Amino acid sequence: MKKPSPPPAPRAPDADVATAFGAAIGALGDYAHVTVRLRRGLLYVYVDETEDAVARFHPLGGGTYGLSFHHHSGAWQPMPFSGDLHHITAVLVETLGPYLTK
Repeated sequence: MKKPSPPPAPRAPDADVATAFGAAIGALGDYAHVTVRLRRGLLYVYVDETEDAVARFHPLGGGTYGLSFHHHSGAWQPMPFSGDLHHITAVLVETLGPYLTK
């Protein structure tokens, strides 16, 4: 009997997806200073023009993304949330809002 093939790997986001995530965050409040940049297939969230990302979104497949927080130790801490663009950006603002302020 043939083994079922594994599910396809999540597709890496592109620049248009990064722009869409930035717009979704901006629509949730005064976050014009927050940017989303595509790096190594992940979407990193920056405040102002800093070089240290606050959070990142990683594709899980099927238009769903996970969320991680950049811990002060330098490690990425996965958070127990996932969802589509609108849900996961709302979770970002709700849970990490204080880190996104000017």
